[in-house]
Amino acid sequence: MTKITQSFLFAAGRGERMRPLTDSTPKPLIKIKNKPIIDYTFEKLSKISDIKTIIVNGFYLADQIEQHILKLNNPKIIFSREIEKIETAGGLLFAKDKIDFNQPLLTFNGDVLWQENSAISDIELICNSWNAKDHDILLGLKKTAEYLGYDGNLTGGDFIFDGKKLSKDSKQKNTHVFVGLQIINPKILLKAQQSGVFSQNKNCLSMSYFYKEAVGENKFLNRVEGVELKGKYFHIGTVEAVKMTEENL
Repeated sequence: MTKITQSFLFAAGRGERMRPLTDSTPKPLIKIKNKPIIDYTFEKLSKISDIKTIIVNGFYLADQIEQHILKLNNPKIIFSREIEKIETAGGLLFAKDKIDFNQPLLTFNGDVLWQENSAISDIELICNSWNAKDHDILLGLKKTAEYLGYDGNLTGGDFIFDGKKLSKDSKQKNTHVFVGLQIINPKILLKAQQSGVFSQNKNCLSMSYFYKEAVGENKFLNRVEGVELKGKYFHIGTVEAVKMTEENL
């Protein structure tokens, strides 16, 4: 098993669907039961001794994110201030001076919160499942209906998942959704950027676009697998989801 020592938390988004809450507060700092969403992830990471670096990016209301990090006084947490909207993969490439591209990287979305349902945490589960010989990306998944607050149920989520492999088929309903917890080989992003896989602005790159367009046996991402996580997951993408999460957490 490869030790995962570095992590990245995406906290740069505008959170349009959470307005008016996000008009004055960045989405990761929205409070659930009087605690910012981002702090739930920090607490879980603090229990994983192998993690030595936690990079957090910021663009929208970045000063608030940075000040919150400073108040935590945690030397493991490093802030990456972005100067334009560059999406998730763009954020990773922008922070390349802070990331060791020779080591796997554990990443989290800033609008996801989860409650553990097993003696082994989901961070430990996905880290234990990572194998650098087999994986470029390992995605944390939940059955679509089990991802509370997720609003893509009509399309059935992101992938068909057989317990290991991911696939997409326009004739079948996708069974699982990516919940924003993943491990990646950072080098795959450099390779993708250079090859033109993203077919977007080379600085503004979306991980979700990357997965939807490039996953498959005969596509660019053919070393992507998934692991079904055990926890109770909440997607906090709307004002209504904030209330739902507080009622069910």
